[in-house]
Amino acid sequence: MPYFRASDAVADVEGDVLVTLDMYDACLYSEGLAQVTAALRFNTACRALYLGRNAIGPEGAAEILVALGHNGNRTLQALYLSGNRSVGRVGGATRERARTRETN
Repeated sequence: MPYFRASDAVADVEGDVLVTLDMYDACLYSEGLAQVTAALRFNTACRALYLGRNAIGPEGAAEILVALGHNGNRTLQALYLSGNRSVGRVGGATRERARTRETN
């Protein structure tokens, strides 16, 4: 599968569809996270999202959780938040929500 790099992001593409977005250690702050969560609200293809080692805290994890609940997003199967500031219980709930999609 082809990979391309754009602004510190690496994507895995199948045909014309983004299936993996790797933004690990991409200096992602609130503005960038807002763009990611906006895209998650309407996600119908991306199955894995790597957001480790960014500046995501509990508030950012909560934003991701809300975005995943929008339109009953059932596409995302893997979400990686390791290495961020303490995402706390919300981060755990966010990861668990993504993980349960693998079994449903």
